[in-house]
Amino acid sequence: MRRQILTLIFTTLGCMSLACSREDLGDLKTKYLRKKPPAESPATEKPAEVTPSTKVVTKNIDNSGASMQVKDVLLLRSSVEGCMGSGMLAVTADMLLPTDLTTNPPKLPDARLRFLLATQYKVGDDVIDKESGNLVDVATGARTNIAADSLTDTYLRSLETIGNVVAHNCSTTNPNCQCGSKDEALEMMTKCLPGLNPNTVEMNDSAALLGAICGENVEGMRKAISSLISSYAFAVAR
Repeated sequence: MRRQILTLIFTTLGCMSLACSREDLGDLKTKYLRKKPPAESPATEKPAEVTPSTKVVTKNIDNSGASMQVKDVLLLRSSVEGCMGSGMLAVTADMLLPTDLTTNPPKLPDARLRFLLATQYKVGDDVIDKESGNLVDVATGARTNIAADSLTDTYLRSLETIGNVVAHNCSTTNPNCQCGSKDEALEMMTKCLPGLNPNTVEMNDSAALLGAICGENVEGMRKAISSLISSYAFAVAR
């Protein structure tokens, strides 16, 4: 499973997140997310806990059942803030597309792009709160047929939006966004995917790929970070 998760990082980064089609995602899920025999026990989980000293949410995600169990809203927020810092989930004015889509707003600096509809988002929104209906929010009893806790296209699309917001909020002066070398990329992956052993060939190869993309320019930095946060690995790794 660990090797599969790291292979998924390669694949997601290769697609560059926004360039993957629904067919691509379907093919990947067919290859990597095959259901296990029904005789196996269903997935179980331990209640979320908060470590008093760090306030970091920890939770066991059991992948032994019929499908991969993904992070719920609480754990997803903790994971993003734990590896990228606070304030990275806020919607800003330069993320919003103009209400009149026939107009061409000025080009944004530092390879930032407008990608959110102003009819659905507003300045100051928390993107995880806005996307919670498509994620797994146990506080609202979402473990139903409407929002299952297994990996779905809907979950991944919301995770992609979250990844794009985080990447947009990154700057070249933010130490949490530094990934332009293999060592920096490995440090970022170790923080963002703490359940994976950093001392493996797969992690080192993945870090080399992430660092190469991130180190190209500021656009590469945003693409690499968005791809990591929106990857299958981030959705299921704990």
